[in-house]
Amino acid sequence: MGIDPSDERCDAFYQKMKELDLVLLSHGGEEKAVEASEDQRLGNPLLLRRALDHGVKVIVAHCAGLGNNQDLDRADRKATHNFALFLRLMSEKKYEGLVFGEISAMTQFNRLVNWIGKPLHTILEREDLHERLVNGSDYPLPAVNALVRTRPLVKHGYITKEEREHLNEIYDYNPLLFDFALKRTMKLPGTERRLPAAVFMTNASLGV
Repeated sequence: MGIDPSDERCDAFYQKMKELDLVLLSHGGEEKAVEASEDQRLGNPLLLRRALDHGVKVIVAHCAGLGNNQDLDRADRKATHNFALFLRLMSEKKYEGLVFGEISAMTQFNRLVNWIGKPLHTILEREDLHERLVNGSDYPLPAVNALVRTRPLVKHGYITKEEREHLNEIYDYNPLLFDFALKRTMKLPGTERRLPAAVFMTNASLGV
């Protein structure tokens, strides 16, 4: 986005957002869809604390599931996976009811070939996070078939071979419907646990 959400110049914007009870949806993690090498640091989820400290409700896109950034809480600024930094935000008591994660792109192949942080596995496993997750489409990327590969999902146990066949048929008809159906179908490998229906409905805490 080319915007530093921790910049003090955003304060007036955050104050007005809080006054109007608006929700901030912000990119999180590494950006792959466009050339943005000089701005990757701005995807650090910890930079969103400034908005949160103003009482603004924040949705972190993609749960910051790709790439590394500086751990701003450490003196040495050690490079840390963005998803781990996102989970830290989610675990901070003072931000309960303020910070949320958005799950678009979580099933795309570029998330599956890099298992560092295991974001897809973790969001399925961590039931304590589910009430603070919301669904998004990441349109038009679900329609880019190079990013959507169901075979690895079968290999790692998120869907069955039969489910893959049906999902692939849906993809040929409507990639956005496929994206929704895939997220509703996939399970934590080796279990029957999946994302609850509430993730795909209006979130009472957000009004969206």
